[in-house]
Amino acid sequence: MANDHMFGVGLNAYALVLANTDYYWYVYREIYDDGAIDLDEFRYGERGESRLGTAHHIYYLMAAETGWYGMWAFILFLSRFCWRNIRLYFSTKDPFYKAIFLGLMVGFSTLHMLGLLEWILRQAQVFHLFFILSGLMITIERIRDQIPDLSPELITENHQPAIDAVCPPGKEPVQAVPYRKS
Repeated sequence: MANDHMFGVGLNAYALVLANTDYYWYVYREIYDDGAIDLDEFRYGERGESRLGTAHHIYYLMAAETGWYGMWAFILFLSRFCWRNIRLYFSTKDPFYKAIFLGLMVGFSTLHMLGLLEWILRQAQVFHLFFILSGLMITIERIRDQIPDLSPELITENHQPAIDAVCPPGKEPVQAVPYRKS
């Protein structure tokens, strides 16, 4: 379909186009080549609809519905979140944020690998969860960049009561890990 239609057949039109055009016989090649069965009877019977409706995986489905350019735009759009997550993971020094970014990196990678086996991103719950977690990643980045460095040079006498409340006198306060890139 992507080779025949520059901009694809339209979103959510894959199953409709597959069932009602000659693309149908690409799915049932063995029946078409056999010639022993009445093709119209097979096409409109129960067995004739058993393989319709799904592409091999999400990337082929996007190529069929939006064309090759649409598929590559989709891949670049999703890859942007993955590359941003990788960059944030390696630039973050805070172990808490690093653990979150590692979890997101593993989740995004698993999602894309699973996308090679089925059309997982067309499932509403998975699609919404992907964008909620992408939003979390961007929010953490913005929070991280807005918090000032907690280096010893910035701690003044105004901060001393808070430090004493956390760390009793006579003990060394634990040095915080800076949130900003050096």
